[in-house]
Amino acid sequence: MNVQQIIIKGIKNQLFSHNYLVLPEFGGFILKSSPSHFSNSGNLLLPPCKTLSFNSQLKQNDGILATWLQQNLNCTSSEALSNLIDFSEYCKSVLASRRRLTLDGLGFFYLDFENNTCFEPQLDTNFLIDSFGLTPISLIEIANEEIHKSKKESEFVDRVLNDSINNNDVVIKKKNYKQLIVPSLILVTIFSLLALVITNTKITGNLKSAVFGTSNNGIYTPFVYSKLNLAN
Repeated sequence: MNVQQIIIKGIKNQLFSHNYLVLPEFGGFILKSSPSHFSNSGNLLLPPCKTLSFNSQLKQNDGILATWLQQNLNCTSSEALSNLIDFSEYCKSVLASRRRLTLDGLGFFYLDFENNTCFEPQLDTNFLIDSFGLTPISLIEIANEEIHKSKKESEFVDRVLNDSINNNDVVIKKKNYKQLIVPSLILVTIFSLLALVITNTKITGNLKSAVFGTSNNGIYTPFVYSKLNLAN
């Protein structure tokens, strides 16, 4: 890994610990905290993050990046600062010739029509440690009219089915009651008429026993004796 790649790695590494970082003679990186929010299109719910911005007017060395580079390269502070300035000159030359410079994991720089250095951060990089592992959530909007329509249809269908089932039960029960009551009334009427006729007429013997459930043993039948001859 060359010095330029080490410096880019150091910028990303230190931004997780500092909200303000200067690359001497080039500009300063500034982090701004943002709460969870929706994307511009409204289709994504983004987690809390720290948004990276750049100010080309901040060029004075703050010592943060130089100290980190000195420890990683095991060099003196002047050598570390010299490497940082060389990297800044490299970035300026690329912008002057190509008008665009990309730093992996940070974003890209470009020159506008007035040759001002502008910066666009890399959107998938989140420098907020507390949001580590959190990803954007996709949202699908459901129209209110479709929700109400589906609810009304389902309620209407269920109500019709319940009513039809209950009505059918009532009709069947009414039919069953009619089928039972009418024959019973006919039998009671016939039996009553028959009993009335029998009690008002002189009917004896087996017919009366069959109707009233009695036997001939309970009826007195006079015994006819033959004529007796009395002896003188």
